[in-house]
Amino acid sequence: MEDRRLEGKNNIYIDQLTLGSAVKSPQAVNLPIKLAIALLKDRNGNIQLDLPVSGNLDDPKFRIGKVILTVLKNLIVKIVTSPFAALGALAGGGEELSYLDFAPGVSDISPQNAEKIVKVAKILYERPGLKLDIRGTAVPQADGDALRAVVLENRLKAEKLREMMKSGKSAIPLEDIQLDADERAKLIEAAFADSGIAVPLDNNGKPVELSLADMEKLLRINTEVTPDDYRALANARAFNTKNYLLENSQVARERLFIVEPRFDAGDAKAKKDRARNGQVIFSLK
Repeated sequence: MEDRRLEGKNNIYIDQLTLGSAVKSPQAVNLPIKLAIALLKDRNGNIQLDLPVSGNLDDPKFRIGKVILTVLKNLIVKIVTSPFAALGALAGGGEELSYLDFAPGVSDISPQNAEKIVKVAKILYERPGLKLDIRGTAVPQADGDALRAVVLENRLKAEKLREMMKSGKSAIPLEDIQLDADERAKLIEAAFADSGIAVPLDNNGKPVELSLADMEKLLRINTEVTPDDYRALANARAFNTKNYLLENSQVARERLFIVEPRFDAGDAKAKKDRARNGQVIFSLK
């Protein structure tokens, strides 16, 4: 104390805190206590808090208990609102651990994302009471062109598969089909001929002679990408993330949940994120 002003530092240690049944009370606080406890309790069942207290002892409204309760409430609100920022010190990170960024049209786990996932796994290991929601997203403005290229490539592979089956060969997955340069050229020319796409005209009004690259570009531009394509990409990002977590950490499967993807180009969030790539978004609960 100095000049009747208290500056206190309090270290509170709670061992094996367990909640009982809910009790109705006018003094009850409206806080997500269960989530807060899961965020604060370490793998040994202990909670350690640093609660600073300050105030003027001459103030008739100053009460130690009330101040501590206010500080505790503010701490709970802060950690629940931004859990990754609050727990980042456990793994060497912060709020950036709450999401993964993906290149356009890509769902594979990059080395940068792998590093983040390992840190998220460490947080989950140190906080065994937590579970993780994994939401994949796709952004049409960023992923559209890449997805059109993928859809077109699958069309070409599907055509080769049909020809293989006509010749008596067994069906195989599209991802196992390889197109050499000659096959690809013939399939692109055939696809363009069947597409009905208008050939551009030169200054004299005559059709321009298109190269193979021109045909492919026009085919790609006119390839339709459906909501199901975006949903599939968003879900692939989420599933690949979950699988990486399971294969490279000690986190139990029942603590990981894939939730509904977000990909709608019309929603406010997607419009706001026009320049942002697709992501996987993590939520602790």
